[in-house]
Parts: sequence; C-alpha cells; structure tokens
Amino acid sequence: MVKLVNNISMEAIHDTSARARGNSGSIPVEKEIAGTFNMEGSPMFTSLIETGVSSFSVGSDEPVVLGGKGVMPSPLTYMLYGVLACYTSTVAIQCASKGIVLEELKVKGTLTYDIGPVVAGSEIPIIKKLKIEITANSDIRDIITLSRKRCPALFAIEHPIETEVLQK
Repeated sequence: MVKLVNNISMEAIHDTSARARGNSGSIPVEKEIAGTFNMEGSPMFTSLIETGVSSFSVGSDEPVVLGGKGVMPSPLTYMLYGVLACYTSTVAIQCASKGIVLEELKVKGTLTYDIGPVVAGSEIPIIKKLKIEITANSDIRDIITLSRKRCPALFAIEHPIETEVLQK
C-alpha cells in the first residue's frame, strides 16, 4: 500500500528525489498545450489537456469588460488557480517530506491587475501584485518560505523566463 502524507505519495517523492540526485539534481520536463480561439460563442478558447493519466477539455472566456462572453473563467483566473494549486501542492510536499502531517491546508490568492493597457495601449504595468495567504493547523512559516523557492509556478512569476512568440 502506498504511504500518503498530506495526500502526497511518499514513494513517488522518494523515487523522484533519488532520480534527481542521480542526475545532478535535475529532471528536465517539457509541458505542451495546444488550443483554439473559437470565433463564435463560449468558450472563446478551448484546449484538450492531457495529464498522462487522463485528458479533458478546458475552456475560457475573456470577461465582458474586455469584449468577451464572461461565461467561462478568464485566462487570468486560470493563471491564479494554477499558481495557487502549484504553491499549495509544493507546501504539502515540503511538509510531507519533513514529516509534518497536516489536518488542514487552505490558500487564498489575490491578483491585482490593470486591464487599461490591454485596451488603451498604455505602458503601465498590467500585473500589480500577487498576494497568497496560507492557513494551516500547524506553524509552517519555514515551509512557506522554502516552498516559495521551490514552487515552479512562483518561480516563473518571480524570475524572467525566456519567452519566444512566433507565427507559424
């Protein structure tokens, strides 16, 4: 039977950690998603997401103030969701790795942004601030700090990453 701590498979963590240590701490991964902007109706953007175990369709709309349908979550809503899910999972993994068993782990994220530049072409920053609040049944402040360094989504936000945009 697989031992779970904080809903994290300790066997998988152990195996992945050993694999990384055997490769100078590295396990390169590439994630690819393809999607289509739909010219009519909602959702405005759709994509088939594959996990390696299953696949499912995801859709999004722009909010009404940006000319969209507003029926489905916006791309920024998914971005915030992804960051929160990634960061909270990272906290759970770090706690489990250190033998900290949690009974409760909740997160609240607030993304502050300005849509003016999207429609008016101004040069002011679009994204202003991301605030993440963690609630847990234990004092995990050290884990929260450690997780900030180890969460892939937060890393992507806090460090410039090479970005290439081209037309095919």
